[in-house]
Amino acid sequence: MLDFLDQVAKRYRTQAHANKIAEDESVEVELLLLDSHAHMRSWNAGLEDRAEYLSKRGQALVQTVSSITR
Repeated sequence: MLDFLDQVAKRYRTQAHANKIAEDESVEVELLLLDSHAHMRSWNAGLEDRAEYLSKRGQALVQTVSSITR
């Protein structure tokens, strides 16, 4: 989805140029969108890493409890 949104940001700049919007403004908006997408990618990667850690931690706790109760 974020790759698609990156394409939208780049198309915005093309459309802005065609509609005679100032180059500086269109570049600024494009960069703002791309930076936001990069932030969301980083956020998603952090969530995925955290979910993986918690999953492994949960498995380790189950194994610990299982070995204690045997």
